[in-house]
Amino acid sequence: MPALSTCSRCGAKFQRAEGGKSRLCARCARARDTHSTPPTDDAPPVLSTLSLTLARGLLLVSLIWLAAGWFLSLLVPWLVFHPLATLLRLVPPLVTGTLILANIWLALRLLAATGRALAVFPATVLQVLLFTLLFFQIAANLGMQHYEVDGAPRWWHWLGFSAAHALRASDVIDIVEAYGLRVQAIQHASVVVALLLVAYHLVVDILILSLLVVVIDRLREWYLDDEDRRDWARLIARCAFGAWVLLTLLTAFLIHRWHPLDIPLWLLDNVLRVLDVGDAMECFHVRLHQIPTHWWEGTLTLLGRIFLVLWLGPPLARLSQVFRLRYLGGLGLSREEIRALRSASKDEAFRAQASAILAQRKQAASVTLVPHQHARWMVPALGLGAAIVILVVMLLPSWNQPIETLTEEAAGPDEERAVTALEALRRMGPLASSAGAQLTQLEAKTSTERRPHVIAALAAQGAEATAPLRAILDRGDPNASLQVVRTSQQLGPKGASVLLRATQLKQPAVKSEAEQALRALGADAVPVLLDTVQPETLRITWDWLEQLDRNWRLRTTRNPTGRTLIKEHDRIVQIKQALREGKWEERVKAAEEAGTLGTNTILFIPDLMEAMKDPSPKVQLAILKAFAGLGPAAVEALPVITGCFTRATSVEAVHAAAETLGQLGASAASAAPLLVERISDPAFKVSVRPALARLGRGALPALLPKLDDPDIRVKADVLDVLVLMGPEAGSVVPTLVQRLRFAGELRMKMIQTILATLDPATDATPANQATFQVVLDEIEKGAALSWGYGASIGPRDGERLTQVILARLPQSRSPGSLIQCLGELRRGARAALPTLRQYLNRPGIGEVARGAIALIEKDLAQGQPR
Repeated sequence: MPALSTCSRCGAKFQRAEGGKSRLCARCARARDTHSTPPTDDAPPVLSTLSLTLARGLLLVSLIWLAAGWFLSLLVPWLVFHPLATLLRLVPPLVTGTLILANIWLALRLLAATGRALAVFPATVLQVLLFTLLFFQIAANLGMQHYEVDGAPRWWHWLGFSAAHALRASDVIDIVEAYGLRVQAIQHASVVVALLLVAYHLVVDILILSLLVVVIDRLREWYLDDEDRRDWARLIARCAFGAWVLLTLLTAFLIHRWHPLDIPLWLLDNVLRVLDVGDAMECFHVRLHQIPTHWWEGTLTLLGRIFLVLWLGPPLARLSQVFRLRYLGGLGLSREEIRALRSASKDEAFRAQASAILAQRKQAASVTLVPHQHARWMVPALGLGAAIVILVVMLLPSWNQPIETLTEEAAGPDEERAVTALEALRRMGPLASSAGAQLTQLEAKTSTERRPHVIAALAAQGAEATAPLRAILDRGDPNASLQVVRTSQQLGPKGASVLLRATQLKQPAVKSEAEQALRALGADAVPVLLDTVQPETLRITWDWLEQLDRNWRLRTTRNPTGRTLIKEHDRIVQIKQALREGKWEERVKAAEEAGTLGTNTILFIPDLMEAMKDPSPKVQLAILKAFAGLGPAAVEALPVITGCFTRATSVEAVHAAAETLGQLGASAASAAPLLVERISDPAFKVSVRPALARLGRGALPALLPKLDDPDIRVKADVLDVLVLMGPEAGSVVPTLVQRLRFAGELRMKMIQTILATLDPATDATPANQATFQVVLDEIEKGAALSWGYGASIGPRDGERLTQVILARLPQSRSPGSLIQCLGELRRGARAALPTLRQYLNRPGIGEVARGAIALIEKDLAQGQPR
């Protein structure tokens, strides 16, 4: 008798024949053999008519909201002081986000039911538009600090932002990232937008990648169907891979010399980017290596990713298909893919699941969001609606009016309204750039409580705010400086120049926070630092470049100083190493070479100071010459330079130290006492006196006491130094005039010093006129400047004294002394020739006048100052 048995697959009762061993009913047995669908109760349901109706209604609501949401966001600046302003800012983005989630759920259901990527095409297009709206709403409603943009963005920039990321979502091998292309004017700068971009990329991938995979598979099957072509393709691929490996190794180790740590990180980064379907690494600005994206490195990166796709693509695609079929109901798989998976599997449960999904796909083959009979009129209707929305947006009044109102309120007496207005301006960011000048003025005179909000609103305006922010730092207010550092971080890499300036402040809290912010920017700050580096910031910029980017020398910049720094990188590193670790011969050569680098020599100041400890006089001499070439920039090395005067060293080194101090100028005034001690030393006076003159008025406190020195030679040397200083030592004139009464042998030298130190710009002042009269009195008493004053101070001062002498000459009781003085002035007294000719026939002074005229005319004939 046939026995009743239970089917192991469907659970139905069936009569098993005597001796039969099958545990399947007849239907399940046929399904196993023909891959047909058994009548299981757990087959996935097909979308109902009600579900499709709700889905189409959702599409219509989303289309209407596109126009309404954009319009509400444009009204935000007018509603700043409305009681429900916060609610009106937050609700529209939430509505848009809810519609996006609902449409994603709809698209996934439809894709799972049909397996056709084109079935969700309307939903995908709508998702792109909704995401575009949401990106704009985040900027208008929540604040522009979520983005980085040069200048005020226009409405088409937001369409470009969305389109660019749609392109990058379909860019499987990240060509845009590999070459560092800038395909959009707006860049995201917050975690919120980064998360939304990952979701956006995944939504676009549902449609684009599904179609792309189908096209690639068909092309590959068509091309590789022929065995000869398949062999040639393999040979070409292997040769290309070998050439790529060779070029990569040559570039990494010989041509561009990548940092050793970056080579494995570069390979790992490329592998992860190929696997990163949602482009999370790109959206969150994650980059494992620090190799610049030049065209050559970009080409190597692109080729490497192509090889990775060819190698990893097939097995990963297979795993993805199995996972989607087993756990996601065949999401995004075509019927051909499901049949291929079913045929290749030996798992009965998996084969049955595939058969059930195929049956569902057959029943849902005609399911679509937009019926074919409606498609003809819907496309023109959508185009007309989009045109109307764009027209409305273009006809809306500009934001200039609310910006002016907010700026006035920000400067108003009401503290609460002022803070509200400043917060609104901060959220508008570069869109409120027209208020930048008013905010800069307001920051300087506003209250302490309001200042942080003003600085935040100013910093939000982007790159244009860097100059005002640096000016605030230079003012030295610790609280304002700290606020500048914190708000500059909103600028992203563009704030690197402000942060670099903050690291130079002598405020520990500000400096520490600025350093942390620069380290957080990492290699992204390097292009800005190279573009803004100046000779005076070379050293600190070099230190940060070395910290932030291991391969910064491979960067490019239009800044001449930055280009020079990149060009000389290897040479600078070698010099630094030689100064720190080389032998004395190598240090001498390195110091001499450092001195030939011009302003770049400032980079070696710490290394030169350390190398100055070398006892070799040749090393010290070479280093001092390098310091002398820097001029005032070498003031940091002043303790090391002055040390040459106190420790036993060579005479040449002392001379070089004196000359170096002279090159430092007024910044080395503290070293004047050391030079004054050697002012009359025959071995050093030839270099000490010019050096003291270059120190300027800062050396006067050390010089003037030497005028009381009992040694007349010391006094004469001091007066020589004052003459070399010229008007810079003008403050000593009253002291010298008083000393004329007891100057003795130094009377005429002191007169020379007085005339040399008088400022020509103040000749008409009563004090200077009185001084000239005292000098003329002394000249009348003690004969002319026989030591050649005119030759030592030049024609200009001679012209000054000539005018004074000519005014004094008619009333003088000793005109001969004055006429002889005019002769000594040579070219400077050419204006006195007509007057001197009038004295040729006067007894007693005619010969003196003739001699003076001869000296003046001889000097004029030579045409050169004596």
